[in-house]
Amino acid sequence: MSEENQVNDELVQRVLGGDRGALEEFLLRSYDWLERYIQSQIPPAKRGQIRAEDVIQEVYLKVFRKMDSFRPEGRGQLFSWLQTVARNT
Repeated sequence: MSEENQVNDELVQRVLGGDRGALEEFLLRSYDWLERYIQSQIPPAKRGQIRAEDVIQEVYLKVFRKMDSFRPEGRGQLFSWLQTVARNT
């Protein structure tokens, strides 16, 4: 397991443990990446109708509800898991 994956796994465990600082760190580390991913998935014809910020909010709601299902050993990196959640939103 790479050092980055280990840090992400520990971050998720801290969030699950109720650590507010970890939650803030998680949001800060993932927001820009998630925004770019969401923007890349919105068809050009829909960009005026769909706001990335609204989709990101929905993704984070799903992530926090399902965070205890994150399995780094079986599902890969945190950002791969986020991408899967975003794609299914």
